[in-house]
Amino acid sequence: MTSSHEKGNALESAVHAIEELILRTSPNLKEKTYVIESKKLISVDGVRHEIDLFVTCDLGGPGYNAVYIFECKNWKDAVGKNEIVIFAEKIKVCGAQRGFFVAKSFTGDAIAQAKTERRMELVVAAEHDRATTILPFQYQSTFIKLTHIGAHFRKWGAAVPATMTVKCKLAEAVATLSGEPLNLSDYMNAWVAAARDESMRNFPSGTLPDGTYQREFTSERTFPEGCFIVNSHSIETATITLQFEVYLLRPAVKSHFEINGRGRVISFEAHTVGDATFNEVQFTFGPGPSL
Repeated sequence: MTSSHEKGNALESAVHAIEELILRTSPNLKEKTYVIESKKLISVDGVRHEIDLFVTCDLGGPGYNAVYIFECKNWKDAVGKNEIVIFAEKIKVCGAQRGFFVAKSFTGDAIAQAKTERRMELVVAAEHDRATTILPFQYQSTFIKLTHIGAHFRKWGAAVPATMTVKCKLAEAVATLSGEPLNLSDYMNAWVAAARDESMRNFPSGTLPDGTYQREFTSERTFPEGCFIVNSHSIETATITLQFEVYLLRPAVKSHFEINGRGRVISFEAHTVGDATFNEVQFTFGPGPSL
């Protein structure tokens, strides 16, 4: 983040994520609705005001909407008294039940001024060093690319090894399973996905460095005679062999904010892994220890 605009957006995004988590998990709002709007413009008596975060909660009927607003200042210097006075006016013109001013620090005059505003609360935000941030849950992005799929059907009652294998085109095969018609392509695709996932459950990605890894996995299924039929042949065993590449990457931390008493957000830079592109990823934690 190089510009003041980007820094401001980073803090605002973190506050938005935390408030979304608080509202979504609140038992008091379980049967009600809420809306969070960013950079909302309101005009009163011809005067326009921009609200960083504008939260509306439906409390159960016409005229029972509660409004909460947030001002976010990701400044190196402490927020002064004048900003508090301006925010107090925003609370007034919005008819907000409460306004939260989020910043890294406040001057003594700002704190004193805020105490005169009963609907205002000052909230301190801490920005942690990205280089020393502990990645939550050993987070890393993973992309899997299949490079080869082999399938083998062994039929029942074959007299010699040369007649044991059933050759077929999956899209054209006529198959049944337990007496029910079976789309063999769909069945095999689902099996391949399940086998891939089973292989990845035993893959120690959390202990490996970033890079590309080659994997091979074999899965076999056995059927009672007459249960699995492919092109009029009863299949005893079916086997698939997968070869695939696993791409691992721990993306760079973009920002790490802790909003005092409300929560913590760790954001990662957008990144590309293998053939997949990931947008910004966020981990949001509520109040209390999060790592």
